Amino acid sequence: MVYVTYHRNYSRPTNNTQSFRRKLANNKAIKKKIKTIYHVTKNDLVETAHEYSQNSSLHGLRYVGNKDLHVIERLFWIISFTLASCASGYFINDLLQKWYEMPVIMSLSAKSTSLTTIPFPAITICNMNNVRKTMAEQILSTNDSILEQSLLEDFCEEDTLLESTMEDNNTSSWHQVQNFMVKVSQPCHEMIVSCKWHGEQQNCYEIFNSALTDEGMCCSFNKVKNDLIFRNPSHFSDVNITFPFTYVDWTPERGYPRDTPLNHIPWRPWGAGSHLGLTIVLNAELDEYYCSSEASHGFKATLHNPVETPKISAFGTLLRPGTETQVIISPIINLASLQLTKINQDKRQCFFSDEKVLRFYRTYTQRNCILECESNFTLYFCQCVMYYMPKDSTTRICGKQDIPCANRAKLAMETKLGWLYMNATKRNHNTQKPNCGCLPGCFSIIYEKKEFSSDISSKFKVKDPFYYRKNMAMVHFFFTDAQFTSIIKGELFGTTELLSGTGGLLGLFMGFSFLSVFEALYFATLRFWCSIRQKRKHVSEKIAASKITPKTLYPFYK
Repeated sequence: MVYVTYHRNYSRPTNNTQSFRRKLANNKAIKKKIKTIYHVTKNDLVETAHEYSQNSSLHGLRYVGNKDLHVIERLFWIISFTLASCASGYFINDLLQKWYEMPVIMSLSAKSTSLTTIPFPAITICNMNNVRKTMAEQILSTNDSILEQSLLEDFCEEDTLLESTMEDNNTSSWHQVQNFMVKVSQPCHEMIVSCKWHGEQQNCYEIFNSALTDEGMCCSFNKVKNDLIFRNPSHFSDVNITFPFTYVDWTPERGYPRDTPLNHIPWRPWGAGSHLGLTIVLNAELDEYYCSSEASHGFKATLHNPVETPKISAFGTLLRPGTETQVIISPIINLASLQLTKINQDKRQCFFSDEKVLRFYRTYTQRNCILECESNFTLYFCQCVMYYMPKDSTTRICGKQDIPCANRAKLAMETKLGWLYMNATKRNHNTQKPNCGCLPGCFSIIYEKKEFSSDISSKFKVKDPFYYRKNMAMVHFFFTDAQFTSIIKGELFGTTELLSGTGGLLGLFMGFSFLSVFEALYFATLRFWCSIRQKRKHVSEKIAASKITPKTLYPFYK
């Protein structure tokens, strides 16, 4: 028997077709799963939000989520809660603007500053006579001193002090000019004939030191030596330094080092009253006047910080011979809290000593910064600096032909109109007004003064009363108070004040507290996650009881 077998030829799908069908089925399953997860998660979010509204500590929010209330009632509370949120946001924004624009407050310190903790001001005094008559006659009578005759002519020109005829304007020529200034100026031991410091008679030659200023050769008291003023003191020549005292590195910010003796410079006042201050007798030597820097005769004096270079020509006080003058000193002491370091410099408007480093000066003060900026700008515009300005050993000293340029640069530094004037006269330079950025120091001491003077009596007991009333001036420098109130600069709105103000506004309008933040985080994260976990556990228990597959009841169950 023959068996015949019939085979059906089924057309089987290719591998690519099978792969496509599997991907399509998987995509549909994934979409269905995502849709199911979305609906379930949305329901969980709604339930969690409702639960948060019913248990929140924020005022009015529980009425918004209360389903038992009428829709109009819930709408009323929605509008009320929104208005309260907007009002708190408005006032918080106003608070932030004030904190951003005015973060610093200046107030009086609760603790008084004792007079013995600050230095007595440095005092610089100049005789307005540029050249003594006897020296001028001696130079003019000597035919060999052609350079000195030329310098003498320059010194006595109107509105000039140092318009030297240096041919090369080099260092050696400047030393010749400096030696000439020392030679023709009145020395300190002749200008200051009597001194009393702390009520004790002193040798004026020891406590006063010659110094070069913008008024020429002057005499300074209580000014520290150049080593403690300049970074490169060798570039600044001292004149006749004879101090037998010890100096100390004092700054307005750090103050005196611990356990500094009282006899170290800068000296400190012992107390208030003229008997504990500085009393000096000045001799103008009017018969020796040959040419004066001003229209009058007498002296110029200025008070300044012991670590500053004084500017006397425009800021000095005139002292007339034949008078007794009392100069009452009142210090302005500026302090700052360390919290200010966190505030931008443009907003606090002051510098700490380590925030702005000057090129020439060791200690930052606003006056030192301005003088250094003036020196740099004059060097840039005129390729030289005036002799009294800070400089290095290679900088050219301005000669006679440079004086007009230096005066224009000074005018540009001090006024905006001067800057416009300089551009008009020097159009090829296209000069811009210098931006020095010389803010006040956060720690500083400024010495203000009040002068009271009267004529010396003809009955004053001296050997020659006529000469005394004609040439002599007696000056008393002293404090009238033993303690002073400092001005302290601090934060107006720090982190604590900002949090307090913000929290107060939120609490006032919404009943918000610090724990309200954690409450919102709790419902948004932990409570929501626990809700999902509880549902999964409920599904698992139901599966175990009914013995059906998890995907039947909960498609996204893992």
